[in-house]
Amino acid sequence: MGFTWFWNRISDEWIVSNSAAVLFGVAAAFTCLLTVLLFSPLQLRDTGTWSQIEGGAIGVLCPLSAFFLWGGMRRYQKMRGPSRFGDTRSVRLLMLIGLCWTAVLYYLAVFLPQRREVPVRSIDYSPSSPRRPVFKQALIGAWIIFFVLIQAMFLAPKTMVRMLHGASWLPMLVMLLLMFTTAAYLVLRFVRGPARR
Repeated sequence: MGFTWFWNRISDEWIVSNSAAVLFGVAAAFTCLLTVLLFSPLQLRDTGTWSQIEGGAIGVLCPLSAFFLWGGMRRYQKMRGPSRFGDTRSVRLLMLIGLCWTAVLYYLAVFLPQRREVPVRSIDYSPSSPRRPVFKQALIGAWIIFFVLIQAMFLAPKTMVRMLHGASWLPMLVMLLLMFTTAAYLVLRFVRGPARR
């Protein structure tokens, strides 16, 4: 339900936009990186704390990228309808069996060359409005940075204790501020109604 809810709230215009193509490309690159890391016989050199943080960040970003790319390509297939390489039974089966690797191939072979040919329909979205949800993007970015820092605390606790010496209350304060700001933002969006982003 959450998966469908997320992708149904994204407009067709954004799916075929240049920014979406770039994000899907980055997700495809992370998916390929995950494949190399999983199946490569080479061991990454351990250089201490930074290599642990880097490994942790890759361990979070790569699986999220694979899910994001797969979901985006499934959404694009539904936009295409029952056309060739669209939302047909055989393509759905291939996407199910091949998972993220089929999504990478679909992105390169179908999405990039043909995304401008697909008819779009708006979902509570006005492309003529120049206003962008900057606050929403900043809030999401702040949450991502916070979770990366929390992950760093678990990966390198001694280093983080030294860095937060005398300010151990800071992560809790940041989390409370983020939770309060997110709740206020969601309430404000609910009061304003779904037409305004």
